[in-house]
Amino acid sequence: TVLARYLRDVQASGIKTSVDAVSNTTADYAATVIPALRYCDNVIINEIECTGIWGLSPYRQDGSPDAKAIRAAMEKTAGEGVRERVIVHCKSAGFCLDVSSGTFTVVPSLRIPEKEIRGSVGAGDAFCAGSLYGIYTGMPTKELLEFASAAAACNLFGADSVSGMRAYDGIKALPKKYGRMEL
Repeated sequence: TVLARYLRDVQASGIKTSVDAVSNTTADYAATVIPALRYCDNVIINEIECTGIWGLSPYRQDGSPDAKAIRAAMEKTAGEGVRERVIVHCKSAGFCLDVSSGTFTVVPSLRIPEKEIRGSVGAGDAFCAGSLYGIYTGMPTKELLEFASAAAACNLFGADSVSGMRAYDGIKALPKKYGRMEL
């Protein structure tokens, strides 16, 4: 695919690659994403995109996230040649599969009171940005997921995709203020 060729060329020039996906209920993620995975160092996508590639459901019948299905989809994704990590985010948690060690880490999302939520536009993008920052700065996996989920939570405080964002110290302070959900 065009994406796979582009990522191959970027990697060949010595640049690490990371991909995110645009949610689309009619997309054929398998046809688009699978050929590109062997040229990805990091994949950061949501639970619907990750499980959708493999025809799995990310949720149990009661609506709770199915961590086993999400992990299985992440392992299949990694098995296609991803070099470093597969990160998946959903409303209630962030998940990371470290490709080299096989370590699977889950960090629950922040417990933001409904009355403080103004919107969720851009929360997935903020999670991705927080993950990329964590990767770039060498954060350990758990800290990376904690930071990414706090960055995503910032978007809940604004009706648009930018007005809720905070500086680094503000992002890092959110977990202490709100705590984390139970999984």
